Amino acid sequence: MPFPKDIGFGNYTQGIFQGIEETSYRLVVQSHENINVDTLPQIIEHYAGVIFYPINKGSDLELLYSLYLNHVPTVILDKEYEGIDFTTIVSDNKQGGYEATKYLLESGLEKIGFVSSQPIMDISTVRERYLGYLKALHDAGNKDKTLYQGKSGQTTEQFIDKIVASVKKKEIEGLVVENDIIAISLINSLKQAGISIPEEISIVGFDNIQASELIEPKLTTVAQNFNQMGYLACQKLIEQIEKPYPQSDTIVVAVDFIERGTTKKGRNE
Repeated sequence: MPFPKDIGFGNYTQGIFQGIEETSYRLVVQSHENINVDTLPQIIEHYAGVIFYPINKGSDLELLYSLYLNHVPTVILDKEYEGIDFTTIVSDNKQGGYEATKYLLESGLEKIGFVSSQPIMDISTVRERYLGYLKALHDAGNKDKTLYQGKSGQTTEQFIDKIVASVKKKEIEGLVVENDIIAISLINSLKQAGISIPEEISIVGFDNIQASELIEPKLTTVAQNFNQMGYLACQKLIEQIEKPYPQSDTIVVAVDFIERGTTKKGRNE
């Protein structure tokens, strides 16, 4: 896991524990800084298999391919890798982006933007959410597309300041944000700028992390079923360990839209 102690990170481990509950396996959670190509011999010697959450597709490619070449049973969480034949467990990110955008459209908004703090092509999950956003606009016959996209050398604060300036100019009415962490940072900056949420701007996040219910107003978001994803990852890993030559697969887990106070329809939440 990239951030095993981060409260903003999905609780996959609960599902993994459920998956190994009646087996002889045990779970060891490691952070990314302890796992790399140099530690591959130790991984092969001490672990039956690996459940891996990539930070991004580029930085972890060599390690994942080394696991593949050494026939280490591996399941990938959250992101898909072309060319590496591992089972992958992902949320239905495209449907989540679609539902979030459709909801804002049905709230009467027309100028809806998508927010990604990193280039869309860098992270498959965010790209899928963006495609869902585009599909919802297409289905509604809305051609007013706006992508707020971070770029190299730009800080998160600079990126958010640019969006706040756009909201001040009334260039946008609603935002579908890549994840709750960026959405919450954006909400805080908008409030500091004196912008009323959801009266002046509606915001939908993605992940349903704990903090999404603690912020004021509470964040409307798309919930991933982290527990189910962890459980399925565990099951599929055990299949790889115990069955010769198991087939790889991509398993898509459904998401849920949660209406709260950062959107006009849910402002009483």
